[in-house]
Amino acid sequence: MDNSTEGERLRDAGMKIAEEAQAERDPLTKQKAISEIRWMAENFETFTSDDVHFFSAIRTDHPCAWGSYYKEAHKLGLMEIAVGIPYVKSKRPSAHAAAIPVYRSLIYKGAHEPAE
Repeated sequence: MDNSTEGERLRDAGMKIAEEAQAERDPLTKQKAISEIRWMAENFETFTSDDVHFFSAIRTDHPCAWGSYYKEAHKLGLMEIAVGIPYVKSKRPSAHAAAIPVYRSLIYKGAHEPAE
């Protein structure tokens, strides 16, 4: 197994653990988060996790839970990582300036510009 495959396996396992722990605390968190991601995808052609968090009232015990929600939103056909657009540095202090992807909506209806 190459290192990237092992890294992806460990990443996905961590997201699953965080999602399950969050579901024990609030079983509706995932449903609410997917709903918020859907709203962003309907109203913004491109967006980042910072944009979602700017509008969201949802706070999870561990940020990895959100990774599983974005993965699920992608499976549902709501958005995808934008090809050809470089990752950007997160502005959320809790993200420690991590590089985050820009998502491209697959269900954009037109309306807004991304939050600054």
